[in-house]
Amino acid sequence: MAQQEGDPTYYSDEYHEKCIAAVRTDTSRNQQGWSPTDVVTLPGDARATLFDFIRRCIAEVCLPIDDLIGLVQFLGKSYGTGERPIGILGVVYRIIMYITKPDVGRFDKEFAGF
Repeated sequence: MAQQEGDPTYYSDEYHEKCIAAVRTDTSRNQQGWSPTDVVTLPGDARATLFDFIRRCIAEVCLPIDDLIGLVQFLGKSYGTGERPIGILGVVYRIIMYITKPDVGRFDKEFAGF
């Protein structure tokens, strides 16, 4: 069955490109040494294949096993004493978060009450 615009699993390559272009360039690398900004440097056909894979992840609500692992590092605060935790998440997971951010925000507004 073909996906239709408006279906939550529908995201065009153009939309993915727009989301990837908006990724911060100072974002950290994951456990395998990748960053979402590395996707920008992939050749067009490789990005299209990745976007197909991401659409499948969204449709099937699943992630690659290494994206299910989140490493937590504790960084010192720039002011005073103490530490703050920061999660190092998988690249596919992070890209999906960039792509679905508008939908998640809309859901929050309509159903979650915030």
